[in-house]
Amino acid sequence: MKKSALIFMCLTFFSIHMLSGIGWAQTIHKSGSSRQAEKVAAVKKMIEGKRFIFEAQQASPMGGPTINLTSSYNLSVTNDTIEAFLPYFGRAYSAPLNEDSGIKFKSLKFEYTSTLLKKGGWNIKISPLDTRRHYILFLNVSQHGYATLNVQDDMRQSISFNGIISEKEPK
Repeated sequence: MKKSALIFMCLTFFSIHMLSGIGWAQTIHKSGSSRQAEKVAAVKKMIEGKRFIFEAQQASPMGGPTINLTSSYNLSVTNDTIEAFLPYFGRAYSAPLNEDSGIKFKSLKFEYTSTLLKKGGWNIKISPLDTRRHYILFLNVSQHGYATLNVQDDMRQSISFNGIISEKEPK
């Protein structure tokens, strides 16, 4: 009798312990998915509000190897300004005099079109209208904030950057 009572108590304790562990794991899973939903909502707000920074982490020049970037390079987007500070690796078709290398400009007049993708994410096309060079920027953003930026320039080969977008703090 004592032996069966002891076995019953051990089984009960073990069952309760296992069930509480399953509930705890489900709570962790729910909180992880709610964090992802918050991230998706934050990315959507940034894209629709035209207020974000693309932080480049890798550069992929046309026909060259991918280069990990160790300095801070970015593309800043707000309702009224596009500002680029990005490196350039690749072939130039012409070499303008007295011009800094890289992709560096500030535009107050630009075209911005954003297209929502069927499986989530956005395609964004940005065309600055008041820069010395004629750039076209294509930004593909996933719903989780990972992005690829392709920069086309009529005087150089195109270059792509991989990175993330984050919220631009108001000034």
